[in-house]
Amino acid sequence: MNFYIFSSKTFRIIGLFVLTLITLFCAVNMVLRGYVLLTTNEQNFIQEIASKAKHMQIKHQGNPPDIIFVGNSHTEYHVSTQTFKNHGIDIYNYGVSGSIIPHYIYMSDKAADLKPEYVVISLPVEALYRENIEFKAGMHFIDVQAILDAPFGLKQKLGAVKAYLTELHATRIYAEPINDKIVSLYGRFTPRKPNQLSTTTNKNTAEKEPFNPDCKIIDKSTIGKNLFSYKCYNGDLIMDGVDIPTGKMKTVTLDKPNQGKISLLRKMADNLTSKNVKAIFILEPSRTSKLTFNAGELQKAIGATVINLSNLQIPQDMWGDGSHLNIKGRSFYSNILAKKLEFIKTK
Repeated sequence: MNFYIFSSKTFRIIGLFVLTLITLFCAVNMVLRGYVLLTTNEQNFIQEIASKAKHMQIKHQGNPPDIIFVGNSHTEYHVSTQTFKNHGIDIYNYGVSGSIIPHYIYMSDKAADLKPEYVVISLPVEALYRENIEFKAGMHFIDVQAILDAPFGLKQKLGAVKAYLTELHATRIYAEPINDKIVSLYGRFTPRKPNQLSTTTNKNTAEKEPFNPDCKIIDKSTIGKNLFSYKCYNGDLIMDGVDIPTGKMKTVTLDKPNQGKISLLRKMADNLTSKNVKAIFILEPSRTSKLTFNAGELQKAIGATVINLSNLQIPQDMWGDGSHLNIKGRSFYSNILAKKLEFIKTK
């Protein structure tokens, strides 16, 4: 009798504990998703896929841009909205730091909803040739569905499903933006030594030029010694400074692209075509690698226009860190890219 009473009380306590955890789980999700809805507006966004999609929609609903760029932090830092405007092309920079190829299914689909003439998807070439595929926070159902339909192995498909299910909790999705904000806030109160330079900074770098952004700045964060990141109201990011590791250029020969990833790119192109939006894929430049591959075969496999800038020579002082252009390099690259895309001008 006493054992029955003890067991009954124990189960009630355990049940109450589990119910409390579930309630907290749901409450945190609601608070975080509500935070995104409340803080994302025409003048502000969080560096996260859904928040930036909303920012894009607010800015361009009923007024579609000529081009929407889709990509990761390279797109955010390398594409200048104002530079394209100077070339007569209206764009939106839907680059999101940390995003990967599987995310671009959802991102290109959201971009197409605004009915731009083109969606331009930026890709790191070497990633297309790697056998492995990674999954990060921010996976949506449409991304997972495309992976399940693509010629990936069972282990990779199960990995995509697992990533999607574990990331239903909003803390998984917003962990990186939250951490970045905390680090940025903490950095404001950290005393700095004058003239402190990174040990990896290129000693041959010319004297730092004045910082003259081409957009309205809404936030600033420190991302390295002598290196800063600025968030613009229009969706761009700007990196200021030079803090790059030393190293020589290497030559890399790429043989066969990963057929699963090629399938995802074809899916993006087909989805865009079904919505009367044209797809263009940009092969991004690399600071450390000279790439040898068959760009023509790659374009044929994808079935859409490919602009190959993978071996574009960019001076070292135009790189902010190991893989991102600084404000000077951003202007240089955007001008070249805008000239490549001038044929789409509608105005």
